[in-house]
This record gives sequence, structure tokens and C-alpha cells, in this order.
Amino acid sequence: MRELLIKLKLIDFQTIHLNIDKTLFINRLTAITTESELGFFSSGLGMSSSSKNIFKGKVGQDGFKLKMKSSYTDSTNNIPIVFGTFSESNKQLVIQTEIHSFNSPTKVLYLLFTLYHLFNFYILFKWKGKEEIFLSSFSILFALAAYLVPFFMMRRSVKNIKHVLEREFFFLTKD
Repeated sequence: MRELLIKLKLIDFQTIHLNIDKTLFINRLTAITTESELGFFSSGLGMSSSSKNIFKGKVGQDGFKLKMKSSYTDSTNNIPIVFGTFSESNKQLVIQTEIHSFNSPTKVLYLLFTLYHLFNFYILFKWKGKEEIFLSSFSILFALAAYLVPFFMMRRSVKNIKHVLEREFFFLTKD
């Protein structure tokens, strides 16, 4: 399953090299991260938070688990969860990240879509009538849209979060 998600680009990897001390970077990253558990309901909560921090999650000495803070204007950047580790090589900080956009809320969303469409197709083929061909083609198109729109949103969110991470981590190196 994991290999399929990597091929579909719902899990992606990124390596960032920065010219900064590890402990200084960790302190700065902790300063812009709201300490939070990234559980099932963490995506919708936090929009009304008064904190000006960019990320929410946990930052430790060995790595981090982050998520972008939700906003009212762009809710797609808060889909992926970023797992990262820190290491130092040749006086540079090396950050290895793994970005997951297919997480628990999206799994539940796809499960509900599947149950809804299975029930819909069952009812549709049980009911025999003149409109069956029209309704079945419409139902198939609706099912495709219901699966593909969130899929492309998740792929776009992975690409966006990679850009945001690179930008924000670079700004953390500046005084």
C-alpha cells in the first residue's frame, strides 16, 4: 500500500540542507510551532486559534511531526502531515522529511464515499426503469468526481507543503 501511495505521489520525500546549527534551528522551529497532538480531529480544529504560529505538532531533538495550521482561506495545506529528522553533515543541518497526505481523515472520507456509492449503485440497479441508463451514467460520473477531486487536492497539497517547508526553514536560518 505504501509503495502505491508513493507512486501516486500521496507520500513524498524531501531533503533540505541548511547552514545553521542544529540546536538553534530546533529552538527557532519550536518557536513557530504550536504544541499539539496531530490526531484525527486536528485538521478542522485550530482555525480559530489566536496563535500566530505557522505549524502545529511536536518538535524534538531528533525530529518533528508537523502540520500546517489551518486557515479559512486555504484548507488544502493542512491536509499533509510532515515527519522529519535532523542530522548534521559537514557543518550543515540536513533535514529529511516524509510527507503523508493520505492520513486518517482522508481514509474515512474515501470509506464513506465508497459506502455511499455502493449503496447508490445497489439501489440504482435494483430499480428498473427507463431512466436507468441516464442515472447510472450520471452516478458513475459523480463517483469519479467524488474520488478524483480529493485525490488531486491531496497531491497539490504535498507539492505546496514542500515549497512552504523549504521557504520557512530557509527563513529560520536568517537572524
